[in-house]
Amino acid sequence: MNLERYPLQNPEQIASPALLYFREHILANLDAVIRIAGGVERLRPHVKTHKTAALTQLQLARGIRKFKCATIAEAEMLARAGAKDVLLAYSVVGPNIARVVRFRCLYPDVALSVLADDAPAVELLAKECSAFNRNLGVLIDLDPGMHRTGVSMDEKAVELALYVAGQPGLTLRGLHCYDGNNRAPDFATRLETARQTLSVTRQLKSAIEGHGVAVPTLVMGGTPGFPCYATFDDTELSPGTAFLHDWGYLRAFPDLPFTPAALLLTRVISRPAADIFTLDLGSKGIAADPQGARGHIPAYPDAEPLLQNEEHWVFRAPDARPATQSEARPLPEVGAPLLVIPTHVCPTSALYSEAIVIDGDGTVADRWPITARNRSIGV
Repeated sequence: MNLERYPLQNPEQIASPALLYFREHILANLDAVIRIAGGVERLRPHVKTHKTAALTQLQLARGIRKFKCATIAEAEMLARAGAKDVLLAYSVVGPNIARVVRFRCLYPDVALSVLADDAPAVELLAKECSAFNRNLGVLIDLDPGMHRTGVSMDEKAVELALYVAGQPGLTLRGLHCYDGNNRAPDFATRLETARQTLSVTRQLKSAIEGHGVAVPTLVMGGTPGFPCYATFDDTELSPGTAFLHDWGYLRAFPDLPFTPAALLLTRVISRPAADIFTLDLGSKGIAADPQGARGHIPAYPDAEPLLQNEEHWVFRAPDARPATQSEARPLPEVGAPLLVIPTHVCPTSALYSEAIVIDGDGTVADRWPITARNRSIGV
């Protein structure tokens, strides 16, 4: 990873650890997403990665009109930013049923939809909507084999869709299928798996429509599957990580044409041994999932993580020379700033109250509040 792509002037003026958003890379990723999609009409980007009104407004300025989110706070952030079509891609249960109906009351001009995979939960949702004379869109959440949420992709999905369509206060808006289990590193294999998943989804759509119930949309995939589903003309596309990208997806999916745009500024706070250095980037500053390396240090790509606590991250680098140098590079001195690419950027963003926006010349251009990192921002 070429650090020249991440110029940073006056890092001594930025307290660490800090979340940095490199604006030129974000804009390039946004343009790449639109190019792959063939336009903005089919895009429904997921905002769970960045959780910011500012990036949402960049997408709105490009003509994107539909959005996807994971929390009610993210939905409200979108509404405040100007979005008019929002899919809360989460099953709504418990007190959140009343919260989504309250959202519809507060933002009546926003078309809000939610996911469903359980008939009793749908019944409660319908009763709450009817009590307040509000209508809510519902997409049936399908399980393509990930076994995280969703109803099986068979007659059960058809039955639930028909049940939703018959409930007062609810409107069936379509089918939702997130195939996060489709993680083949090469595009051709991912494409074939996506083709099979979409084929079954289309069959379900036809079966539901055979009962006289419209299925307006199919929302398919996430960032890895996005270029696959873009090759079919009857799907909405929901990339999320793509706009910031991260080390995990960069390694796992080399065909994705995106550049990591969210990096962490950290500093060496100790050199307890000749081959060991400690950063001020503990588990409170970078996502603890998935298992394995939680981030990549471009300046010391061979550094081996030894342990991480809340405020400390310890590395051993017995041979820290970059690939372009023939001699070993000395370890960084105490106080030296370093940049880290997080392995999983989505939960990493939520650990910071703001992102410091860096322009192409390395200067601080803005500070974006990570508004929806909280579970509630109003509703």
